Amino acid sequence: MVIGQVRIDTRLYDEPPKRKKGQRGRPRKYGRKYTPKRIAHLKRSMVTLPLYGKEQEVRYRSKVLMAHFLGGRLVRVVWCEFKSESGHWKKAHLLLSTDAKLTPEQIIEAYGERWSIESMFNRNYSPLRLSTSLPRWIYNRFFMSVEA
Repeated sequence: MVIGQVRIDTRLYDEPPKRKKGQRGRPRKYGRKYTPKRIAHLKRSMVTLPLYGKEQEVRYRSKVLMAHFLGGRLVRVVWCEFKSESGHWKKAHLLLSTDAKLTPEQIIEAYGERWSIESMFNRNYSPLRLSTSLPRWIYNRFFMSVEA
């Protein structure tokens, strides 16, 4: 199982429609594309979760979809926004879990647990100046929550 943040414009699709009996042609690999307009029609939920060492208000939308970059694998995606210290909502983040059975709250909490890893990483490796010598994609891979 992998939980991580992906680009907000990641190509996501519904499952393809079931084939009719006797239908000709190649079966579809993907259903309809999920666009910002379709995302806006999803139900928005609001919760308070223990994130980043404090209680944090989060509002989110979630759906099980097919991720194009994973070859059409079914994943749970969560569009979430966090409330800032000033009370304004920050821009949306797109979180993804390869375990579609997890709840959106579990995904957000698991992603938030990377905070302790980042703190440890910065504390231990900043004196070595590794942050200026390694490409950003290495840090992104390191900070993904991976469980066997």
